[in-house]
Amino acid sequence: DGSTPFDRVTLAARSGHSARWAVGGEPSPLQAEMAAIQPSIALVHYGTNDMGLGSTYMSAMHGFHEHMMQLISELLETGVIPILTGISPRGDRASADLWVDAYNALIRGLAQIHSIPFIDLKHATKDLDGFGLSGDGLHLNRFGDGACVLTEAGLDYGYNVRNLIVLEALDRVRQARDEGVVWDERAARLL
Repeated sequence: DGSTPFDRVTLAARSGHSARWAVGGEPSPLQAEMAAIQPSIALVHYGTNDMGLGSTYMSAMHGFHEHMMQLISELLETGVIPILTGISPRGDRASADLWVDAYNALIRGLAQIHSIPFIDLKHATKDLDGFGLSGDGLHLNRFGDGACVLTEAGLDYGYNVRNLIVLEALDRVRQARDEGVVWDERAARLL
């Protein structure tokens, strides 16, 4: 849709949406995105909105697990390497924040089961002021000059740190793929 990845509007990532949304419908947003761009690597970052899809945060975990398993399976079946990203702390609701570690453990477990990369966003932002969260306590904050400013000043902000660690993960996956590493536990350990 655009001349570069920076001006293309994605079909499978929408603010405020969930893993359930990504795999729902015919075609699903995930299927439409894969058909449109034939990716070799996919960044997968769901969980925060999924937490609210049950009567409790605990009850929402079952559906989240099921939808993430479907999403991961669809990617792997088409040869796409998923990179799973954990969720950041919840500064908007203390009750939700109590469940962040459990959701991250689930996401990390899915990565381990499938021997795919996992980015621990909570760990990456732990030393930032307020975990790098914006004023709403839910979304990451960004440096005033942009979320892709990866200078010392920029890396005091959540989105900037997230963007750096995603670039590092993409580079590691690319290197492993280019070196002919079979995508299994050995490749996952490279990250």
